[in-house]
Amino acid sequence: MANPRISVEIVRETPKAKLVKAADGRQAWMQSRWVREDLTVAEATFAKNAAELAAKQDREQARRDFRDSMVEFEIARQTEKGVAALLPVEFAGSEDQVVVWFPKSQGQPGEAEGRAKMPGWLVERKIEEAIENFRPSGGYAAHRFCKGERPIVLGGLI
Repeated sequence: MANPRISVEIVRETPKAKLVKAADGRQAWMQSRWVREDLTVAEATFAKNAAELAAKQDREQARRDFRDSMVEFEIARQTEKGVAALLPVEFAGSEDQVVVWFPKSQGQPGEAEGRAKMPGWLVERKIEEAIENFRPSGGYAAHRFCKGERPIVLGGLI
């Protein structure tokens, strides 16, 4: 039995792929060779690609929402000009905490004593910076680090 096909319309096109839209409004990227001249595609393939596109768009929206939000965390250390939070990471089979510093001028006081709020875009950038500058201690961990292994962030700021 042949795979049922659905009619689509082309929204956008590149040399190798087409963004197609079904009658129900779902969109999916399809390889050009999968779209027949009568503008039909296999229903199962369309459904799979539409789900992948929707999931990707949801992840991108969540990331935009995070960047636009204020992230609250517990202050681990504090100076006149900055506050620090702890970032839990895993590397070489062991858990560790990395100190992430933020300028006070960018933040706000948190809801409770000993907490601060920072813009999500700054938190994202500082976490990336902390992971980039991470240096393990110990011979085995240093060996794995030199081989290209990088730490994994276990959660948000604590």
